Amino acid sequence: MANFSQTCKITYQMFSLWCQLLRQEANNRGIDPRRIFFTAHLSTQQHLNRFKQADLVVDTYPYGGHTLTSDALWAGTPVVTMMGETFASRVAASLLMNVGMGELVVHNDEEFFKITNTMLHQCEQLSTWRQYLDNGRSMGGRFKCKPTENAHI
Repeated sequence: MANFSQTCKITYQMFSLWCQLLRQEANNRGIDPRRIFFTAHLSTQQHLNRFKQADLVVDTYPYGGHTLTSDALWAGTPVVTMMGETFASRVAASLLMNVGMGELVVHNDEEFFKITNTMLHQCEQLSTWRQYLDNGRSMGGRFKCKPTENAHI
């Protein structure tokens, strides 16, 4: 689970939600909490490469990912976003719906927690999403079929 947004986009509410998910995951996997870290500003290529190290990108709210979401999807990493009423909180949702991943768009904290937690425990589904994104990228951004037709998120 990762987010590479500018820190000014990370609200107390979203950070608290992420910490809940991170603590739960770290405990479930016996991971030392000291392994959860923040990275410095990287070059564009390094920034794009690190998306491949994450299983899932969790978006910020109420100012969601714009370029970040595009970069993550292009790198083949699924994104969970919360859609609000403002333009700034709807861009990531629009991008996800456009590539056929509307199931990863939520509307409140509870849905965000539930789908993120579920996705983190469904390695096969994460792999399916990655393959779907990789296939779409290799076809010039044309997504022909939805990856979740038989999935249960």
